[in-house]
Amino acid sequence: MRIGILGSGLMGGKLGTIFARAGHEVVFSYARSNDKLKRLARNTQGNARAGTPGEAAKEADALLLAVHWTRVDDVLKQAGDLSDKVIVTCSLPMDVGNTKLIMGTTTSGAEELAKKVPQAHVVAAFQTVPSEVLFGVYETRRKATRPSLVYCGDDQSAKDVAAKLIDDAAFDPVDAGPLRIARYTEPFALLVAHLAYEGEGGRNWLTGSSGSGNEDLLIMYEGVMSMSNEPSAAKKMIGDFSPKLVELTDRVLFGDVWERPELSKRDRSLVTVAALIALNRTAQLQFHLKKALQNGLKQGELIEVITHLAFYSGWPNAMSAIMIAKEVFSKA
Repeated sequence: MRIGILGSGLMGGKLGTIFARAGHEVVFSYARSNDKLKRLARNTQGNARAGTPGEAAKEADALLLAVHWTRVDDVLKQAGDLSDKVIVTCSLPMDVGNTKLIMGTTTSGAEELAKKVPQAHVVAAFQTVPSEVLFGVYETRRKATRPSLVYCGDDQSAKDVAAKLIDDAAFDPVDAGPLRIARYTEPFALLVAHLAYEGEGGRNWLTGSSGSGNEDLLIMYEGVMSMSNEPSAAKKMIGDFSPKLVELTDRVLFGDVWERPELSKRDRSLVTVAALIALNRTAQLQFHLKKALQNGLKQGELIEVITHLAFYSGWPNAMSAIMIAKEVFSKA
C-alpha cells in the first residue's frame, strides 16, 4: 500500500519505518525540519521518501495521523482534499500541556476528527501503545503469540486497511466496534501511558536504569495488552502427551511459517482450507475455518471455495466440508 505519514514525530516516525520495512511505500511528512524527514526515509532501508502533507496524501491508500491535537487542523489543511481517504489516527485529544484529555464520555478525538473530514474514513488505532515498544514488538513478529491492539471505526473497508497495518506492525488486531468506542480507548491509552511513564518502575523502564531498558517496558506492555493467556490449541489437545509436537506446531508452523511475509495470513488460510477440503482432513477443518474468518476471509468466500472444490476434489469432500462450515459459521 501507499501510506502517507501526517506527523513524523515518535509515533509517526517509528510506525512509518515499520510500514516501509514491511513492504509498503511510505511518504514521511510534517516534521520540524525536512532534514529529519529525509533521515527517516533513508533509515527505513525501504521504499520511503520525504514530502509535504499534500504529497503524502496524494494517491495514498491510507494516511497515518500522528500529530498533537493542537496541530490537527493545520496538518489537515496542508494535506488538502481527503475525500474517500482512509485516515488511521493515533492522535489523542490532549490539552496543550499534555496533562489531560479535553473531551470524552459523549464524544472522542476520533469522532471529532471524522467531523472535520466528513468525506474521509477515520479509524482509531495505535493509540494504546507506547512508541518505545513499537520496534521491540516488530522485531518479535515471528512469535506465535502477539500483543493485541484494538481499533475502531465505522467503515468496514477502512477498518480492513487498519487491521492490515496493525498486523504488519506485528500486533494482533482486535476490532472493538464503531468509532464511538474511541470514547473508551482514548482514556485507556492514558492508563497505558501512566503504567509506562509514571507507574512503579515506569521511568526506569524508559531510561534503562532498571538494567533492561525498553525490554522491560515491552514485557509490561505485552502483559497489559495480551487478551488471553490461554495455552495454544495444540497444547490444550496434546500438550502432556506430545510436548515436542506442540513445540514444533507453535514455534515452527505458527510461529515461523505462518508469519512469513511472502503470503498474507488471509492467503495462507485460503490455501490451508482448500488443502484440507481436497484431502478430506475434516478433523482440522473446523479450527482452520475459524482461523480463516479471523484472518479476514468472509463466510461467502469460504462457501464459494467449497463449492468450487466440489468439482475438483469430489462431491463427498465438499459435502463434508460444507456441513462443518455451517456449524462454524452459525457460532461466528
